Amino acid sequence: GLPDAEAVLSAVYTGELGYGRLFELASVLLTAASEGDPLAREAADFLADEVVAFVVAAATRLGVTDQAVEVVLGGGIFKTDDAGFHARVAEGIQAVAPRAVLRHLTAPPVLGAARLGLDVLGADDEAKERLRAALS
Repeated sequence: GLPDAEAVLSAVYTGELGYGRLFELASVLLTAASEGDPLAREAADFLADEVVAFVVAAATRLGVTDQAVEVVLGGGIFKTDDAGFHARVAEGIQAVAPRAVLRHLTAPPVLGAARLGLDVLGADDEAKERLRAALS
């Protein structure tokens, strides 16, 4: 509901707009990019390149660029239908780690931590499935 990016920045700075709302902008950006907006496409490509840089840095430091390592991609930015964004991320990662297997997180990230907690407690499979159902 604000007229431009400067107004959004000002509203976040003054507290009129909660900082957490900024994460909604990624969805708007990626939708605009998929619809052909050239500036949005440029920003979406930059975002994809940042994701690739994080993954490549981690894979390089871990020494797994030549292994069939799973790369889990999660977060709101991966809920987009923007095929160009997904393709750029995949191509960038596989250019450095060609055997990487990309997985898209479908459950909230907290599920893994909660399941580890249940493992420590010795919980049965039924408890783990109830947890998954509650968080999915």
